Amino acid sequence: TLKLESSTFNGNVISHNFELLDDPKQLEQINIKAEKPTVAIHNDTTSFNVAKLTTAEDKNIESVIRKMPGMSVSKDGTITYNQQKITKVLLEGDDMTGENYKTITQNLKPQLVEQVQAIENYIEDDLLNGIISSDEVVLNLKLKNNKSILGSADLAVGINKRNDVSANVVSLYKRIKAFSYISNNNTGKYQEDLLSLNSKTAYNNSNGKLINHAIGDTNPFDNNNFRLNNTLSGSLSAVSHANKNLKLTFGAYAIRNKLSDERSNTQIFLGPEPITTEDRETRSSNDKNYQIELGVQQRIGRASRLSSAISYTFKPSTYASLDTSFFNAETENLVNQSQEDKVKSF
Repeated sequence: TLKLESSTFNGNVISHNFELLDDPKQLEQINIKAEKPTVAIHNDTTSFNVAKLTTAEDKNIESVIRKMPGMSVSKDGTITYNQQKITKVLLEGDDMTGENYKTITQNLKPQLVEQVQAIENYIEDDLLNGIISSDEVVLNLKLKNNKSILGSADLAVGINKRNDVSANVVSLYKRIKAFSYISNNNTGKYQEDLLSLNSKTAYNNSNGKLINHAIGDTNPFDNNNFRLNNTLSGSLSAVSHANKNLKLTFGAYAIRNKLSDERSNTQIFLGPEPITTEDRETRSSNDKNYQIELGVQQRIGRASRLSSAISYTFKPSTYASLDTSFFNAETENLVNQSQEDKVKSF
C-alpha cells in the first residue's frame, strides 16, 4: 500500500518500488479424494455404485440392476445374481417385502440409492451365524440418506386420454422403516406378476380356466402400448425394531388389472349377389390381488427365538367375452362367455 499525502502532484511523476516477500505457504490444505469404484468386493459382499451406472433413461432401480455385472432380470422382474435366484431385496439391511420385492425394485428411483449390495451366503438370523451354512443370495439397497423421508413422483399424460402416474415414499423414522407406492396407468403396462404368492399357499393359485381368458395382443407393433388396460397398484411395507429383542413386520399389497379388447373382421365377396360376412369379438377381464402379511420375531434367550407369521391372500377375477358373426348384416352365430373366480388363502 502506498499512501499519498497530497492530492496534487504539481506535474511531478511519483514512482515507488514495491518489494514482495516470499510466502512459502500459499495453500492451507490440499485434499485428494479417490473416486468411488463401480464395483467393490469385500468378503461375501459385492457392492455396486449406482450413480456410476445410472443414466437419464433409468426410471427405477431395476433398470440399473440389469446393467450390473453378474445380474440378470427376467421379464416378470425376478432377479438372479451369478445364475442364483434372488429371494429377498433388503432396504438398509431389513427385509420388508420377501418375494414381493418387485414392489420396491420397480418403483424406487435410482437417484435415492447409493449402493446395491449382493450378499452371498446370507443368514437372516444372527443367532445362526457360524452354526449353519447358507447358499442364499440377497440384495441390500443402501440409500444416500438413511435418516429422513425420501420419495419421488412421476406424471405422464398423452393423447387419447393416456396417462401414467406413480409416487413412492421411503420413511426411516427412528426404529421404523417403511416403503409405500401407488401407481396407475392405461399405457399397456400391467402388473399381474408383481406379487408372488407365499410358497405354502401357492398351490391354491389354480390355473384351470374353464374358458380361454386370453386378451389378444396381436398387432404390428413390437410393444404393448396399444393394449387397452387400466392398472392400479399400491403397497405399504414396514418393519419395526420395537426393542433389541422384538421385530415386527407388516405388508399390504393391492393390484387391479382391467383389460379390454375389441376386434372385427369383414369380408366382401363380389358376384351376381354380393355377400358380406363379419366377425366381431369383444373381451374384457378384471383381475385383482390383495395380500396382507404380519410377522413377529421375539428373542427369548441367548440362543432361542420365537417367530410367527400370518398371510392372507384374496384374488377375485372376472372375465367376459362376446363373439358374434354376421351374414349380410344378420346375426348368424353368437357366443357369450363369462367366468368369475375367487381364490382365497390364509
